[in-house]
Amino acid sequence: MSRFPLVKYQAEKDLPEYLQPGEARQLIDAAAGNRHGARDRLFLDLLLQTGIRISEALRTTPRDLTWLDRQPVLWVRKGKGG
Repeated sequence: MSRFPLVKYQAEKDLPEYLQPGEARQLIDAAAGNRHGARDRLFLDLLLQTGIRISEALRTTPRDLTWLDRQPVLWVRKGKGG
């Protein structure tokens, strides 16, 4: 009997699906078609560019955006995991 038994690897069954760049652009462009288009485009762009969750984005306020070394920084407060 081996001291180091082999472990059988199991791949995840349900891998996440991602938007293709063209699909993301279509989604953002479609949001511009209503009276809140600028707000909706900004919200979708925030979600797509940062990867934050919808609940985290909804809790974002202007004070959560700051600059560090000439780069924008978004502070996620009360996000998943801390």
